Order: sequence, then C-alpha cells, then structure tokens
Amino acid sequence: MKTKLMIVTGALALTNLAQAGSFAVYDARSLGMGGTGVASALPGVASYYNPALLSAARPQDDFSLEASTYVRAADPNNVRQAFSDFSSNHISSVTNASSSYNTAWNTLSATVNASNLSAWQTASTNLSTALNSMLTDLNKLSNKGIVVDLNAGATMAVPSKKLGVGILAGATSNVGFSLNITSNDTSTINSFVTALNSFASVTTGTVGSLSCTDTNIYVNSTASDCTMKDFSNSMTSGATILGSSITESGVSLSTVLYGMAVGITTKSQTVNTYDYSISLKNSSTTVSNAKSYSDSNMDIGVVMPISEHWQVGVVGKNIMEKSYLTAQSNTITVKPQYRTGIAYNGSWFTVAADMDLTESDAAGFEKKSKYLGAGAEFDLSLLQLRAGFSKNLSDANPAASAVSTFGAGLYLIGLNLDLGAAISSNETSVALQLGLQF
Repeated sequence: MKTKLMIVTGALALTNLAQAGSFAVYDARSLGMGGTGVASALPGVASYYNPALLSAARPQDDFSLEASTYVRAADPNNVRQAFSDFSSNHISSVTNASSSYNTAWNTLSATVNASNLSAWQTASTNLSTALNSMLTDLNKLSNKGIVVDLNAGATMAVPSKKLGVGILAGATSNVGFSLNITSNDTSTINSFVTALNSFASVTTGTVGSLSCTDTNIYVNSTASDCTMKDFSNSMTSGATILGSSITESGVSLSTVLYGMAVGITTKSQTVNTYDYSISLKNSSTTVSNAKSYSDSNMDIGVVMPISEHWQVGVVGKNIMEKSYLTAQSNTITVKPQYRTGIAYNGSWFTVAADMDLTESDAAGFEKKSKYLGAGAEFDLSLLQLRAGFSKNLSDANPAASAVSTFGAGLYLIGLNLDLGAAISSNETSVALQLGLQF
C-alpha cells in the first residue's frame, strides 16, 4: 500500500495548471517595477505593453532590438503546504495501520481469544481513524493546483512621433495541474471505514460468523477471511493537466494625433491547447492530442502627456474575444484585457503605476484577478536599479496577494542586460532581457 500511496502523492506534487488570465509580463524591467508598463515601458518593448509608446518616446530613445524571457510559478491555493501536510501526516500512518490490521487479523483468525480480539479491534479503530483523517485532507487538495507561465519573445522598434514602428514575435505558455478526487474513491474509503467500525461489536463467539464477502474491501470473498485489500487498487481519481500556448507575430504602428500618442498592434496567432489526464491508480497518462488554431487579434493604446514629465496611458489587449476547445472539450477563452497606467519620467529616475480596468476570469486553477502594481527605476548611467510591488485587488485579502519585485540593468555601449524577479509566499517570477540600442 505504501508504494501505491506514494504514486498518488507523487501525482499530487505535479498537480496544477491553467491559462494565465492576468496581464502578461514579458521583460525584466517591467517585472522589476511591479509589472508596470502601460505608460512607462521603453519603446523596445512597447509592442508588448502599449503600442502608443512608440510615439511617446524620450528624446534619447532610438532604434532598439530586445530579446526577453519570463518564467512564473504560482501556488495560489497553497497546494505545496497541503501536500506537505498530507505526506507527513498520512502516508506512514495509513500504511502502518493497514499492515497492523492485517497482522492482527491473521493472529486472531489463527487463535481466537479475548487478547487477540482486543488487538484486532484496536487495529481496526486505528485504521479507520487514519483513513478518515486522510480523506479529509485529500479532499482539501481536490481541484486545486500549481500554475506555471512562460513568456518569451523578441522585438524591434523604431520610435517616432510621426510614425513609430514596432515588430514583435513571441509566445506565451500557461500550464497547470489539478488533482480530481472522484466520488467513487470517497465512497470506497468510506466503505472501508464503515466495515472497520462494525468490528467494534464482534465478540470471541461471533468471530467465526463474520461476513467479509465484499470483494471491493476484502482480499477473498469467503466470509471467514477479513483480510483487507489495498484500497488504492480501486482508485479512479486522477490529475488533470490543462494548458495553452499562443505564438504570435505582429506589427505595431503609432503616431501623434491631437497631442496624444495612439497606437495599434495587429497580430497573427497560433493557439495550441493541451489536455491530459493522469490515472493515480497506475500512473498511466491518457494523452489527448493537442489542438491547434490559427487566428488573429489586435491591441490598441493611447498615451497622453499631462506635464513635462508625467504621462498617462490606456491599452486594450486582444480586444476580440476568442474561445478554443481542448481535445477533451474543455474551453480556453482569450478575453480582452484593459489596463491604465501613469508614469513620471525624470532625468535619473522613473516612477510608474498600473491598474487593470477589468477583472480577469480565473485562469485555470488560479483566482480571479485585477492587479495594481507600482514601481520605480533609478538610472545611475551604466547601472539601473528597480523595485516595486503588485497585488491582486480581486483577492478576498489583497494584502496576502502582495508580491515584492526588484531588478537591475546594465547599459554599456548600446548593449543592455536586465534581470528582474518577484517573490511572495506563494509565487516566484524571474525575467532576463538582452537588448541593443542605437
């Protein structure tokens, strides 16, 4: 039984996945500044955050090439802690209690006396208690998971107030895992518990008349043999792996109209959906073929200066809602996202804040989100230092969802290398960016 239980918990460790529904972060600078970018991103990555920034560039901004990658792992439901508690509290206790029960039964069936009966009934109670406790914590893990996001891309930008141009090529991948405890498994464990509890009334005179014929519980169908099966042999629960990837290429154009920078990005997209099921009984994987869709979408944005150093921006990303079916008929929906931002661009520092204007639906196994982020960058000529925070305003406890961010950049002879990171109690993100500017 111990081997089977370890297979179950091993799958639990993998459990969690989803499409990220929140506003995507691509580059290290944005990550280090709290995920901001709508009014503060540099022209090289404007196509990711707000195409209007191509016509709201600083005088020193010119042609640029950027390559970046971003990885995020999140555990919004504290699955790791629940799994740790499950492993430490139940694996050994259920395995040992089951072994003790069958040993006590074999001893009793060989020699029926009061001492052996008492030992068997004690072992029955201990196994019943262990199974009940395990079932309670097992249900805490059901339909909860861990999310992994991976974004990567390359961009080229030529900023201009007359006609800014940007080209992007990138991909976003979102995957998660979730354990699904079936009612059949709950019923099976409860039937073991019911049988074990019924032994409390057995006496030395009735041991020989026990009815242990339920083949779902007992090894043999003979009434006289109450040796119990390994309940994990009949488990039907499994883990679900659900994900999507969007590969896109596009062109951004911007200009200045009536004192405001306006921009649009048109994108050609390939959307892939993935849907897998893993049996916890034998660790086999049912692979449903990935489904692929060719599609298109667009982003639109504006940036308006409000003083010499301050500007505000608004962007709508993927403004055409699209839905895609997975191989197992689950639906992945890409909905429009709207966000606003404000930034102060000084001679040696930048301060920015962004906020989602719409709430993103729960992505896979994550919670609904509406993010607020803020951050600052200090430009020390060759070295840039960054710090910020973000939090989910849709969370019942926004403070608990707060993420601290930080980063640094190195600029030397037209080359820039940037690193960014974000960390909280239940998520970690890192980003790397390499660019060329002249």
